[in-house]
Amino acid sequence: MSFIASTSLRYWAASAVAAVAASSVPDLPSAGIGSSVVTGGSIPHSATLADSPMDDTGIPPGQESLAGLKTWIVERPEFASAGYIDQINWHEEARVTVLWDADMWSGSDVLRDKLAQEAARRSIKVDFQQRALGLQDIEDAADEIFDESEALAEMGFDVEAVSGVRIEDGPLEVIGTFTQEPQGSRIPAAEGAGTPSMETAQDVEGLIRERLGIQVEAVEGDVEPARSRAADTSPFFAGGQMRRDGGGICSSGFSLWVGSTSHTTTARHCNGTFRAYSRPSSVYGSSYRTSSDGAARMLTGRGATRMFDGSWSNPDGYSKAVNGFFDVSLNDRVCTSGANSGVHCPIKVTEMSRFWKEEGVSTIIGVKEGSGIAAIQGDSGGPVLVPLSNGKVGAVGMIQAINSPGMTGSSCGSVRVAGSNQCSKTVWFTSMRTIANSFGVRLVTG
Repeated sequence: MSFIASTSLRYWAASAVAAVAASSVPDLPSAGIGSSVVTGGSIPHSATLADSPMDDTGIPPGQESLAGLKTWIVERPEFASAGYIDQINWHEEARVTVLWDADMWSGSDVLRDKLAQEAARRSIKVDFQQRALGLQDIEDAADEIFDESEALAEMGFDVEAVSGVRIEDGPLEVIGTFTQEPQGSRIPAAEGAGTPSMETAQDVEGLIRERLGIQVEAVEGDVEPARSRAADTSPFFAGGQMRRDGGGICSSGFSLWVGSTSHTTTARHCNGTFRAYSRPSSVYGSSYRTSSDGAARMLTGRGATRMFDGSWSNPDGYSKAVNGFFDVSLNDRVCTSGANSGVHCPIKVTEMSRFWKEEGVSTIIGVKEGSGIAAIQGDSGGPVLVPLSNGKVGAVGMIQAINSPGMTGSSCGSVRVAGSNQCSKTVWFTSMRTIANSFGVRLVTG
């Protein structure tokens, strides 16, 4: 087995499946491949409009006329300059509550009177509500919080958004996801001692108040960004497609805990800074650690408890929770879930200890049964799994390489990035348990 240079990726006699492509005929989501082992938010802001009459389209009667008043306001920039923030429309009552910056209340009475007169002309009732933060205050506070987002992420809270104008009056909402492992199930370790840990909303609120002097309310997962293999967001699922700065693609693997912080993983030969394939603002990060066994690389980006399932092109981000390690033997069947080619099942385990000279590790060999492929270049780092009867997946391993020379083009079936990438019915993978043991850490499960 020897290395063969290829467009900023590597592939070998066992072609490393990092690179530019991978898939097969669209395989069905992982299911029914034999052995199965059982082991064991949002805060919507609803107005008081639930009983409002609706027309056939579901739009409240009267909404159009109230919107007309807002259009009249926003077309006159002097209102925004004088403290107008926004408004709450009460359709059933033909009434508008105008939100006004409290700091600019004094001296704005002439414009407020003008607004009230226009509302009356339109037969709309109007009242005013002062808010502590105006639009510029909210924008400035959001910028300050975003400036602290990297530090907050290191402590276990990934900031997604800041919400400032809602029906209910109250502090800014900082919306995000906790990535720390819950207290009580942690590895007792001194690693990271001295660094604040974000485990509760109160932790986040207190730190922002201390550092920035801003009163906030922390909310977990109020908005879940649309996820897919090519457009994942932190914390990252296994099986996501990562684009390397400078060229090349790889897949994300099962996540691991380091102390109380989760990290996503990929194959060791996938090196560099990675971003979500079609969402470049979403950064998987760069190398954090490499394993002494199992040929894995831990990335700085946070990892999640789930794995993408189904085809490479599924737009809905179909996924399953990770149950725990699954230890396979000869003649077992597994699935691969590389981001470039999606899920392939069943793959028969034919060898348990093929030693790979170039990477210096022992690999497991699987051969796709029936039509289709096992993996393609670009699938490197992706998960090898077994679907379980409880609806979750068992973490078997990490995709590393394919037999070379492999097939190319249409012989590989449907993939995201084809090009000159090679595919094969034979996949080389390493054990996820071996990888975790080599790092001295545990699998992220959910």
